[in-house]
This record gives sequence, structure tokens and C-alpha cells, in this order.
Amino acid sequence: MKIGFVGCGKIAEFHAAVLRQIGAELVSVSGTKNSPRVRAFADRHLIPRVYDHWAPQLDELAGPEGLNSDLALWILTPPEESPAVVEAALCRRI
Repeated sequence: MKIGFVGCGKIAEFHAAVLRQIGAELVSVSGTKNSPRVRAFADRHLIPRVYDHWAPQLDELAGPEGLNSDLALWILTPPEESPAVVEAALCRRI
């Protein structure tokens, strides 16, 4: 399974480590604009695609068709930010 991470804080570290142990492929991560933390997180977890915001990440993950059954989105943002990400993911059929 391919997984995109939205958020790269402390809890994301735990999730990334466990998911890699069970063989998941971490394909992308987004964080806040100009944050060195998102790049460092991607480097530690061998994640090839890094985004400064989740919207372009979701656009790429969705592709032209949406509904990719081999893809999961891990939303690890603060609670006040999560509803916007969830709504955007649903609109893109992720």
C-alpha cells in the first residue's frame, strides 16, 4: 500500500516507523511552507515527494481518476486543521 502523510510532527514519526515496518510505501509528505522539519522527516523515512502544503499533494495523489485503492492518506495535522484536509481529500475522491 502507498501512503501519503499530511503532517510531520511527533505522532507522524511513530506512524511512519510502524508503517514502514509492515511494508507500507511512504510516497509523500506535506508540512508547512518553508519548514525544514518536513524535509528532515522525508529524509529520515525515505519519502520521495515533499510538499509545502497539502493541497498540491492531494492533487497529485488523486490523479485524474481519484479512488486509487492502493493509496491511503494519513492525516496527522492538529485537530483544528484536519477537517479542511479531510474535506479536500473527499472532494478529490481520495
